[in-house]
Amino acid sequence: MKLKNWLLETSLTQRILFGMVAGVLTGIFFGESTAHLKPISDIYLNSFQMMVVPYLMLSLMISIGQLSVQGAIRLTRYGLILMISFWILTLVLLYFLPLTFPKMQNASFFSYELIEAPKKLDLLNMFIPVNPFSSMTNAVIPAVVIFSLAIGVSLIGIANKSVLIENLQLLATAMLRVMLLVIKFSPIGVFAITAITAGTISTEDFQHLLVYFVSYYFLAGLLIFILLPIIVTHITPVSYRELMRSGKDGLVLAFFTSNPFMAMPLMSEQLNHLMRQKDMFCQDATSTVQALSPTVLTFPNPGKLLVLIFVPFAAWSGGEYFLQSDYAEMLIVGLFSVFASAQVVMPGLFDMLGVKQSYLNIFISSGVVTSNFGAMTSAMSLLSFNILGIMAMTGHLHFSPGRLLRCLAIIAFACVSSFFILRTILPFVVSDDYTKDESLRSMTLKESLPVIVTKELPPESSAGVSTLEQIRARGALRVGYIENRFPFTFTNTNNQLVGMDVELANDLAKALNVSALEFVQVSSGQVNSALVQGRIDVMMSMPYDMNSFEDLRYSKSYFDTVIGLVVKDEDLYKFKSVAQIRERGYLKVGLSTDDMGIAQLFKGRLKGVQVEFVEIKSIGDYFDNKYPDLDGMFMLASSASAWSILNPGFSVVVPQPTLLRLPVGIATHRLNEGLSNYINYWLSIVQANGAIDRAYAHWVLGKDVNKRVRRWSIKEDVLGW
Repeated sequence: MKLKNWLLETSLTQRILFGMVAGVLTGIFFGESTAHLKPISDIYLNSFQMMVVPYLMLSLMISIGQLSVQGAIRLTRYGLILMISFWILTLVLLYFLPLTFPKMQNASFFSYELIEAPKKLDLLNMFIPVNPFSSMTNAVIPAVVIFSLAIGVSLIGIANKSVLIENLQLLATAMLRVMLLVIKFSPIGVFAITAITAGTISTEDFQHLLVYFVSYYFLAGLLIFILLPIIVTHITPVSYRELMRSGKDGLVLAFFTSNPFMAMPLMSEQLNHLMRQKDMFCQDATSTVQALSPTVLTFPNPGKLLVLIFVPFAAWSGGEYFLQSDYAEMLIVGLFSVFASAQVVMPGLFDMLGVKQSYLNIFISSGVVTSNFGAMTSAMSLLSFNILGIMAMTGHLHFSPGRLLRCLAIIAFACVSSFFILRTILPFVVSDDYTKDESLRSMTLKESLPVIVTKELPPESSAGVSTLEQIRARGALRVGYIENRFPFTFTNTNNQLVGMDVELANDLAKALNVSALEFVQVSSGQVNSALVQGRIDVMMSMPYDMNSFEDLRYSKSYFDTVIGLVVKDEDLYKFKSVAQIRERGYLKVGLSTDDMGIAQLFKGRLKGVQVEFVEIKSIGDYFDNKYPDLDGMFMLASSASAWSILNPGFSVVVPQPTLLRLPVGIATHRLNEGLSNYINYWLSIVQANGAIDRAYAHWVLGKDVNKRVRRWSIKEDVLGW
């Protein structure tokens, strides 16, 4: 009974905050076990999103369609100009904000996203819907907004529109009731989302999230207390003190309720009081402007646009590099997208900057913390809009060149100095400790046969080709390996030879019923002769080479590899596409002797481009900047990704469309048909059992590399449950 009374007495905002706090505590207590709450999170999100797009369409049609012709002209003349001015100011701030993010050393294992062609943005279909119902289904918000505005504008001049608008309002009210019903369950939904995030988020991701919070609060404060007041006080007779005095109660109310609509009546009353004090009250102008207030809050405003900060933040946090031109494109699309709920439009905006969709839950959870400042910024935008609108309609705006120049100068100074302060603060918020190279070098095998590693080639076999019987009689499988061929064969911090090839060779040796493995170091140029002379039995993970088919026999392919370029981070954008390389007309890249054959194939695909190869004996020399005149380093993308982890500051790029894919198999002597057939049968079995996929995911894709580092929780680490 007490719980029921408490629920009835507390506001929804208080219950949501309680759900958030309870979620955080649950996540800290149970840790990764909170992942089981995901179905609750999904049900809440899907239920909320169900009505967002239809309600958005109806609200826009109604708010625009019910205007009179005179009201529409006034809206266009004053409201649109003011709104666009606010948009430009906010978008400029958002455009330069990522420049304040601290530089971080970041790299990642190979990802399939490297070889996927980027999604082409079809701006025409995004804004001009050929099929508006398809746009609704796929939540293409800009197209939905344009369609709704077109219907709303067309209704303005229709004489008997009231019947239709009343019916639309009735339908919108029904949808709103459904949304309000879902919103009542927000404390439960927020609890589940926050618990999952708090229980599974890594320390590194949490530190990164602080960068988002600080940036968001900083930009909100800049707009609320400096930029918007500067504009109002410089072109109207209203002083800073008068502005803040008339708006303080509404701003506080919007902050604590997280709802700028709640502050609208209070702000209207305070504004009327201010206008009467200054003998500037005009009932007609005040009524017209304040009638448009709901539209101001429905349309994008600085408070709603602040959520776009999360997209470049997520790209920065995930180590995704993007051009400012791509970001500008995203901001334009985002401007027309925030008409709807941010959680509906974020997935599409993530795709534009290559952000992983897993950041959506983090965004939703963080919204509980940032929504107060967003609502407060929206309330300040509404107050500024109303004052400027009333002053414009009553002729009290002052547009003297001196005032405008002074206003612009103060805004520029405030922005530059604020961004400088933010850029100084943020590096102290996040740790720049880089440990991914340690994670790579610390990788180990789960279990292994006894391994003998030799750097000298054994004598040539007098028996010629090693048969299955001879290998079993020897008691060891002799495998060739290339030193530091990450992530296939390399020496870890325990001075053990590890990698995908070592794991697969262990499985093959067990299948052959031998008791040991002998790894023999070879160079790429020695592989053919070592196999032909019987010095080694097999060579793992060898890309098919047409020039070797006369000497070697390749097993069936068990994965494909692609060619990539390792370049400095700042040069990444120059080689994103084959078209960019062809425009350059010249490419100077380094490569190791091991990759010479494949490099010639790559060169043949770049017709019209002069490609110069510079042979590098030690790959490490390239990363030590001993070849500063090179455009990049030519490598297999899977190996290149591992090298970029060891050398942060370098990134891997696979020019699109992908020029060259090569199947990879196990090489044996051409005449060793028995061993080759056995390997093919063995590969069929281990592929069917998923062993190849698991090895590839672990060593090449880097999944579960840090699996041993479990999230700390009270349940397991304190209570030992």
